[in-house]
Amino acid sequence: MNTAFRSPAVVEFGGGASSRIAAVAASLGVARPLVISDEFLTASGLLERVTAPLSAASIPFAVFGECEPEPTVASIDGLRDFFARGDFDGLIAFGGGSVIDSAKALAILVAFGGEYEQWSVPDTPDGEVMPIIAVPTTAGTGSEVSNACILKNGATGGKLVYLGGSCVPRAAIVDFELTLGAPAQLTAAAGIDALAHALEAYTSAGANPFSDAMARSALRLIGPNLRRAYGDPGDRAAREAVMLGATQAGYAFSSASVTLVHGMTVPIGGLFDIQHGVSNAMFMPTVHAFSIGNAPERYAIAAREVGAATSEHDDDAAAENLVEELRSLNRDLGLPTIQEYGVDQDLYFASLEAMAQQAFETGVPALSPRVPSTEQMVQLYRAVWDETWLPGGNPEMNELLRASG
Repeated sequence: MNTAFRSPAVVEFGGGASSRIAAVAASLGVARPLVISDEFLTASGLLERVTAPLSAASIPFAVFGECEPEPTVASIDGLRDFFARGDFDGLIAFGGGSVIDSAKALAILVAFGGEYEQWSVPDTPDGEVMPIIAVPTTAGTGSEVSNACILKNGATGGKLVYLGGSCVPRAAIVDFELTLGAPAQLTAAAGIDALAHALEAYTSAGANPFSDAMARSALRLIGPNLRRAYGDPGDRAAREAVMLGATQAGYAFSSASVTLVHGMTVPIGGLFDIQHGVSNAMFMPTVHAFSIGNAPERYAIAAREVGAATSEHDDDAAAENLVEELRSLNRDLGLPTIQEYGVDQDLYFASLEAMAQQAFETGVPALSPRVPSTEQMVQLYRAVWDETWLPGGNPEMNELLRASG
C-alpha cells in the first residue's frame, strides 16, 4: 500500500515547551508574527506563556484575540481584515482546534486568494502557505499536526472542510502544562474527540503501518488516562498522556482518515450547533456497534489498547466490550446524549434524509469498516436518538440495520 504522510517541520513536546516559542519562530524565519487566540485565553493571562518569550526576544508581534469557539466564515473575515492591516510574516495559533483552524483558513486565503467555499474539499490546495506555529491548549483535535481544517458557514449552517498539505502547520509546540486546570467539560469533549480520531483511524480502510502505530499508541495513552484527567485537572501524568495521545491521533487520522462517526456528525454540528467532541461522543457507541462485525479483530485490538478487554477475551467479546466502554466513558465524563443536549426532535427527524446525504458527501463514510446504505444511514441517525445500538438495544431497529443494505 502506498501512503502519504505530512508533518510539521518542527514538533516540540513536553512541559514548558511553549517557552521556546521565540526560538521556534526564529528557526522558521518568522520575524513579525500575528498571534491568534480567543477572548478567554487572552483575558486569562495564559496567552502570556507565548507573548512573554516573544517580548523577551525582542520579536515584534500583534494579537488577534477574537477567534470564536466554532470558527465561522464571518469570524475569519474579521481575522483576515486584521491581518491585512499589518505587516506579518507568520502566524502563531494559541488555543484549541478552533483557533488553529482559524489560522489555517487565513493562511490558505492569504496564499491563494478567493473565497472560502472554493477551497473546500476536494479543491483544497497543496501549495505552500505562510508559516503557522500551532500551540494547542487542549488535548483533542490534533489540529497542530493534522492536514484538516473545518469552518462553519454561518449563512447556511453547513461545514466547510479543508484537507491538504496547506493545512499542515509548519511547527507544533505541544505543552501539556497549558492544559493543567482546564475545565472538566472541556477536557471531556476534547479527549473524546482525540479518542474518536484514534479509533476511526485504526478501523479505517485507509489504515496503514504508520497510522496503526500512531493510533494504537494514542488509544493506550488516552484510554486509561482520560477519566483521570477529567477528575483531577492537576494530574500531570494523565494530562501529559492525553496530550501526547491527542497529537498522535492527529497524525493517525491525517494518514488514514476518519470514518463514519465524523461523517455523521458534520451535519449535526452545523444544524444544531453542538460542539464537535460532544457530537462525536453522542454517535460513537451506535456507529461503532454497527461496524464491529466487519472488523472484529481491529476492534478487539482497540479494546485491549484502551483497557476494555484483555488477552483472555476472544475478539468478539473484546469488540463488544469496547462498545460498552464507549457508552460508559460518556457517562463518566458527563457527556450528554443527543436528547439530553436538548436537540429539537421535530427538526432532527425532519432532517434525517438531508443529514444522511451531507454525511455521505464528506466522503469519509466510504472508509468505514461497514459502509451503510442510505436507508441504514437514516436508521443510524434514528438509533442515536433512541440510544439503541448493536448489540442489544431495540431488537426491531437492530434487525432493520442488519437487514437493510
